[in-house]
Amino acid sequence: MDIIHSCSDLIFFPGSSGELFMADGRLKEAQFCIAEASALFPSSYSVMLQRGRLAELRGQLEEAKGWYDEALALHPTGERILVHMILSIISALEDPLSPTPTHSLVQSVLPMVVWMNLS
Repeated sequence: MDIIHSCSDLIFFPGSSGELFMADGRLKEAQFCIAEASALFPSSYSVMLQRGRLAELRGQLEEAKGWYDEALALHPTGERILVHMILSIISALEDPLSPTPTHSLVQSVLPMVVWMNLS
């Protein structure tokens, strides 16, 4: 039995149900919840992170990178954002059917990882 039926089931933050739907593999429901959260919180780095994760799950790495970049612009020390960027590169490299991440994706992540390690 499904515990969550709609985004409104989580009153505090509709995007939270988007994360749960993504974890359950229900990408259409996740997309709806993330769109709802985006309408409520258009400048939220958390919503941008979720949009990036959704794009990543759909195999759209360049779009995911764009959302992660926007989230980092709002929250430059966002370790969760960097972790998802790095994991998307690793998963693309490990999956022989996935297109290899572009040079620009790798170039944008490496300086941030070095910066995070030095600070």
